This record gives sequence, C-alpha cells and structure tokens, in this order.
Amino acid sequence: MQLYPIKKNLFISVLTFLILGFSISFACAQKKFDYNYKTSNSEVKKINNDASKILSQINIGKVEESALISVKKDLKRVIHLDPDYKRSYLNLLDCIKSLNEKPYSAKIGFQKEQIDICSTWLARHPDDQDMRIKRGILYEKNKEIVLSDKDYEMVKNYLGKLNIKCVTGMSEQEIQDNASYSLLFFVVREREKGLKLISDFKKIYPNNARVNFMYKVIADNNREEYIFETKTRSISY
Repeated sequence: MQLYPIKKNLFISVLTFLILGFSISFACAQKKFDYNYKTSNSEVKKINNDASKILSQINIGKVEESALISVKKDLKRVIHLDPDYKRSYLNLLDCIKSLNEKPYSAKIGFQKEQIDICSTWLARHPDDQDMRIKRGILYEKNKEIVLSDKDYEMVKNYLGKLNIKCVTGMSEQEIQDNASYSLLFFVVREREKGLKLISDFKKIYPNNARVNFMYKVIADNNREEYIFETKTRSISY
C-alpha cells in the first residue's frame, strides 16, 4: 500500500481552503507523488488545462454558469478515462464549489456530491491524507459528524507517527514543511498542539512571513468559524 505523507505545499492548500473555501489542493508537508499528477492521456490533459483556465477566471466575473456546468461534465468523463489522475478530482471539487457560490445559485446536496468525489479517490488511494482531510471537512459541513471525526482521527494517527522538527538552522522549505503541520492540528481539533508547534517556530524564526501567517490563523481564529466561513477574513500574506 502506497503511503501518502502530507504534500510539500499543504501550507498553501490548507490556508487556501480555510480562507477561500474548497478551491484547494492540500499540500502541507505531504510529498506530491508524480504519478498522481501526470497522465499519458492527451484528452485528460487538455480537459484539465481548459478547466483550470476557466476556473481561474471566476473571481473576475468572466464565467457563465453554462460554461461551468460543461466543465463539470467533462471532468467527470475524464476521471473515468484516467481514475488515478488526481488533478481531475481537485478541479472537479473546485468546479462544484464554484457552481454553488454567488453569482451562481446553490444546489441542494452539492456537499454530498463533493464527498462522493473524495470517496472515489480514497477507494483507490486510501492513504492519501490530503483527500481524507478534505472529506472530513466536507462531512463536518454536511453535519455528518461521526464520519468527519473518523477521518480526522485517521489524520491524527498519521500526525502522531511523524517526526516533526523545530530547530535552528532550518531551510525555508524545511520550515514550511514542518510548521505547516500546525494547521493540520488546528483543522482536526487539536488546536493547542497546533498553537504550541507554530509558537515554537515563531520563537526561533520571528521574522518568517509564513510562520507569522500561520500563527495568526491559529491564534486569532475560532476553528468552527473558520471552517464554516462565518468569520470575515482579515489575514493577508
């Protein structure tokens, strides 16, 4: 069974999730396994490239709802063509999220649809902590607390097996990879552990912008308000 540690850029993913909602690709210190982000199918590549371009234009108001619906249909199709290409799943999650935000009209049951996408991937890649924590948050938003707790518990067990470093003389990448675990602790209801970890980094690296950003996310926010996006975002990086 392939083990998926939390990807290198989980820092960026978690923050994007917490601040912008579900347009994320969780990547904290989990290494990106190339085969999950590569495909030999040219149609799969093209559909995902086109989808990424369209999704990137949503915030500037240049995407019609009909275009998003078409993207969603195409992404579902290419998942069947290459079910191990993770980018298709991430783009599809982002597309569904976007379709259910203003100026588009929310549809009943869209979070269940997102959960099913995560579950489809996890059935093939059960050790992918990235997708598991995505699904856990979606379960929580959908008020399926028993199921969200189950996913969070698996991520907690994963975190408990890690050798997280916080020492002087670390490179910027090492700081990012290790400090970003504080955000995972925050998400899986281990706020005190996350706060202690990022506080330790802040003491050693007081001028590191990413460390200070993560510290503000954890220290200044209520987890549930952040997860459910009921608090106005005021942090910038």
